Amino acid sequence: MPENPYQSPAFVEETAAAEPVSRRRAKRAFRKAAAVLLAPAIYNLCAFEAHVHDSIRPEAAPVMHFFDVLGFVIACGLIWLLGLTALESVSFILFSAFARKTDPTAWQEVLYRSFDRAVYLTAAGAVLWGVWVFCFYQMDCDFQLISWAIGIPAHLLAACWYVPLIYRWYQLATADRSNSSAISGS
Repeated sequence: MPENPYQSPAFVEETAAAEPVSRRRAKRAFRKAAAVLLAPAIYNLCAFEAHVHDSIRPEAAPVMHFFDVLGFVIACGLIWLLGLTALESVSFILFSAFARKTDPTAWQEVLYRSFDRAVYLTAAGAVLWGVWVFCFYQMDCDFQLISWAIGIPAHLLAACWYVPLIYRWYQLATADRSNSSAISGS
């Protein structure tokens, strides 16, 4: 699109510094996934507080509740605001360690595209988390038993997100190495 010669120079700087569409889409998907996990997180907090409420002194219960809720709200806010940035930072560290010759924009694009299926995986993960909380707090099931029975499928579910991501990064890094060796060899 040609630049409008009559537009303000500030407008040109703002559009150049605008967030890429793929990052906005990834942020939206990440936040949807975080929102899906909010329900079992609240359930877990409430079940935990109900479980330990009888074992603490009555005058300490409101203080414990205040700090539990405060910590929960702070954690949710940090995840909402900085979760994608934290994952981008991990991505950059992996890029710096293993794929310096790869295009950094392409590397980040692979990360951003991986969030497309994250909402579906977190929905299933939220169900598993809710089942774990129910079994542990309401049914008094053995911690080890339910952690194995529910934890293994939950971790396999998470692997359905990060294994394809790592594989695509590997493909990108090795494709760039083979392209650079083919260019230098000719």
